[in-house]
Amino acid sequence: MAGLLPEGIAPLVELVRNGEDAQAKAEATRALWRKLAASAEEDEDEVAEAIAQAGGIAALIELARSGDSDDEEAKESAANALADLARNHALAEAIAQAGGIAALVELMVRSGSENSSMSAADA
Repeated sequence: MAGLLPEGIAPLVELVRNGEDAQAKAEATRALWRKLAASAEEDEDEVAEAIAQAGGIAALIELARSGDSDDEEAKESAANALADLARNHALAEAIAQAGGIAALVELMVRSGSENSSMSAADA
């Protein structure tokens, strides 16, 4: 199964990054978060690193920051995925260097959703 992870993750990241349909972007974001949340502890780093290698950190930060979507659930899923990625120390540094902290603070301030604010705070 580990060999299939990059194949399943890369299209999802591409959809988050370049998808034209807001609903599809939101679903792809939720799917990435679910993959992270569902991965066993020993597989979590592999899944997280595959998402990062596919460009997922920048895509998730952009969606959390502004995104093409007013979908608070998509932004919440992006924040949750970033929180899960940040469990890996190297990826936490990559998130910070890519502007993730500022994006998540902006999300907390702008969000009308308590869940989005809590997700951003967890990251």
